[in-house]
Amino acid sequence: MKILFTGDLQLGAGLDLGVGEYGEGSRISDQKTGLTHISRIAQEQNCDAVAVLGDVFEFAKPKPWEIIAFQDFCRSLTAVGIKVLVLTGNHDVKSASLPTALAIMSENGVVVSTAPTVIPLDDVVFATLPWSPISRLVAQNPDQSRDTLNVRASRALADGAKALGQKCAESFPDHTPILGLHWSIEGAALPTGLMTDDLREPVISLSGLAEAGFKVVAASHIHKAQVIENNPAVVFYTGSPMVCNWGEVGYDHGVWIYNTAGAGSLVFHKVWDRMFVDLRLEDGFSVGDVDVRDALVRVKFTATPEEAKKVDQSKLRRDLIEAGARKVFIRPKIVRVERARVEMKHEVSVGDAFSLWLDSQDDVDATLLTEMHNDYFSEVRG
Repeated sequence: MKILFTGDLQLGAGLDLGVGEYGEGSRISDQKTGLTHISRIAQEQNCDAVAVLGDVFEFAKPKPWEIIAFQDFCRSLTAVGIKVLVLTGNHDVKSASLPTALAIMSENGVVVSTAPTVIPLDDVVFATLPWSPISRLVAQNPDQSRDTLNVRASRALADGAKALGQKCAESFPDHTPILGLHWSIEGAALPTGLMTDDLREPVISLSGLAEAGFKVVAASHIHKAQVIENNPAVVFYTGSPMVCNWGEVGYDHGVWIYNTAGAGSLVFHKVWDRMFVDLRLEDGFSVGDVDVRDALVRVKFTATPEEAKKVDQSKLRRDLIEAGARKVFIRPKIVRVERARVEMKHEVSVGDAFSLWLDSQDDVDATLLTEMHNDYFSEVRG
């Protein structure tokens, strides 16, 4: 059996990466194209099922066109006999007491898992650990720190995985046991380089998953595609199939296909996305020498306020658009070479505090933010 795994679609994310909220040039238009590509991969690779492991939408209250986009994706698969299984992720759930927009997908023949369960699919038995808020645990233990409660939740999740594994072994001993989940797992890395071990949220231990007895553990929630364990089980993150923000640029995005035949195999397939181009003005690039056709282009540079005034941002943006760029983002980092040190005994002014904050930021438009707050600073100084 072949199963395509994906997750963290985040439909509705990256609105600023497109032109307009909907229609040609919008980010949702790009995401719909990406969904079409995923469906095509599943069909061309003769997949029997597609598992979407949570965070279908960016927001718990998705826009109608985001719901329609996912409905069309599911229908394109079920229409050709491909089974679709969907888990809820943290972005899909507003609270434990409220239904999720994903519930309506069951009307299209899609299996939607909002709670731990076991689902047999041909020669595979699929166990699920969808995301669920730990708010009830927090409410019941007001005297315990959030870190302590996260550890308790992590252990409970590992115990839950073990119970699901035992149920799979007892009820479907001849099936390949696969666990799908939407949580953090020990040993994985975020696109920023931060390890899941350092996150202040429930993190399931690899040893706990190993004891559960699954042959494959497929997860979403971390947006960087990666295999974090191969023995005794294959443990991997789907990653986001399409870029959600600039922090995810520079990594491969796609889907995974697991084939249960023989010893089992896991293969990564890239998914179409619009080209993202990162440029630094200090590198002295020439617009004519960079392929920016139909791409999203970000230009970054570091300069003093005086140096920044000499950069003709309007011309740079115009030249890139004329070269074919879909959209241009110019992100200067303004630095101050000489600044009088503020002694701790003196009060820091609002303007100085704002300037110090700007200096500490790597990816903000300092010029734009300063202009936006000029009226406020004038009032304060007055």
